[in-house]
Amino acid sequence: MSLGLNYGVLRGEDLNWDLNLNGAYNVNKITDLGRQAEGFIGYQTGGIGGGTGNTIQINAVGQPTNAFFVRQQVYGPDGRPVQGLYVDRNGNGAADALSDNYYYKQPAPLVTLGLSSNVTYQKLAFAFTLRGNVGNYVYNANAANLGTYANAQGSTNFVSNLNPDILNTGFNRPQIFSDYYVQNASFLRAENISLGYNVGKVLGASTLRVTGNVQNAFLITKYDGIDPEIASGIDTNFYPRARTYTLGLALGF
Repeated sequence: MSLGLNYGVLRGEDLNWDLNLNGAYNVNKITDLGRQAEGFIGYQTGGIGGGTGNTIQINAVGQPTNAFFVRQQVYGPDGRPVQGLYVDRNGNGAADALSDNYYYKQPAPLVTLGLSSNVTYQKLAFAFTLRGNVGNYVYNANAANLGTYANAQGSTNFVSNLNPDILNTGFNRPQIFSDYYVQNASFLRAENISLGYNVGKVLGASTLRVTGNVQNAFLITKYDGIDPEIASGIDTNFYPRARTYTLGLALGF
């Protein structure tokens, strides 16, 4: 379900203001995967590091596409995750089997939002575009793979950089299947901000327009990883999106 609204807020000789607001609500659920063998739990997907064939997502009947399939982390009195301790969901006395995994959250946002504004005052123009996702979750693969003390020294005998999340967990060994690493990645991003001015006639030109523009001006999110906006839901990026500044001059003759 989606909704869009275009509205002329102000109209005048010198001042004009237009707004565009759009939003969409999305719920998806797998209803059928065809005939399967007894005991089939779903198609595991979303490959991650830490070993051959490791996955963190699943497509299963009754669940959203690419739902996270993880182990439920146990936390200590200090609020920190306890290494190697998970909820025993299958009741066998040890939470170390695939049957202890459970379906948890989805990478696709429940709500997407967009807002654009365009204001002109005499020769001046100001515009911006905001985008946001609500309810999307991301598996922080960088923290899961690199946020352990075991990663400090590899086979090269050189000290390696650790993910800052080690300060939150204190993990000695990777806990890659923990739901601790599936994080709320809702965000608000300023996609574009621009400011322009029509100078008028100059140096024989009939018009001169000066514009300044910023791409990816700011990002507001509680997500701890590199980028909350990842369609796959698995964050293995090592570099954030660039913030770009441009200055433009347009001459008309």
